[in-house]
Amino acid sequence: MINDLQINVLMRGMKRSEVLLLLGNQDPGYSSVNYDLAYRLGYQSGTGAVTRHGAVIPSGGGIRLLTLKFSDRDRLIEWRVLMR
Repeated sequence: MINDLQINVLMRGMKRSEVLLLLGNQDPGYSSVNYDLAYRLGYQSGTGAVTRHGAVIPSGGGIRLLTLKFSDRDRLIEWRVLMR
């Protein structure tokens, strides 16, 4: 679903009001210093790597966020899915 949103729905140049109409208000408590809006997508569990000796080295999971950045004229210029 997030792939479809990124490929077919979000477009550079969209007004902030259009994005808010589509996605609603951002989730409270989830923000990013480098982006203007952040939406929680869910938790991604950690994965593990197996060494050649069979030991598992876990890597942590985290919260996935859709982050959006707007220009000074409130036009969408960038979006990314980030792990937090």
